[in-house]
Amino acid sequence: MKFLKYFLWVVIALLLSGIIYLASMSYFSGSHTRYCPLSHRLDDLSRCFVLDRLGDRTLVQHGSLNAGDFYLEVIDDGVSKTFQFPDSINAVGENAYSAKLVDGEEGFVLINGNKFMLKKYQARQFDHGDH
Repeated sequence: MKFLKYFLWVVIALLLSGIIYLASMSYFSGSHTRYCPLSHRLDDLSRCFVLDRLGDRTLVQHGSLNAGDFYLEVIDDGVSKTFQFPDSINAVGENAYSAKLVDGEEGFVLINGNKFMLKKYQARQFDHGDH
C-alpha cells in the first residue's frame, strides 16, 4: 500500500511538471502571452499575440494553426470581448500585419492602416462527417 501511494505521488509530480514545462515553453517562445487561455498555452499549434495597447485597452490576436481559426480579443479594463478576424488578412502572426486600436472608437481597429469594424466572434463549427 505504501508503494502505491509513493507511485501515485511520482505520477502526479511528473504530470504536473510536464504541464508546467509545456506552458512555460510556449510562453517563453513568444507564441503565448498572459492573455492566452489555458487551452492555448497547452497547445503548441495555438498562438496569442498582443497587437496593441491604448490606455486600459489591449488588442490580442488568438488562433489555432491546426484548425485555421483566428479571432481578435479586446480587453477593456479587465473586461474581454472577442471579435471576428479580418478576412483580408492572409498571413497571421506577431509581425505579419499591423493592427491598432482606434482612440475614441471602440467598435473599430486599424488593420494595415485601414479602418475595420469589429464584428462579434462566433467559434467556427467543423463538420466531422458522419462516421
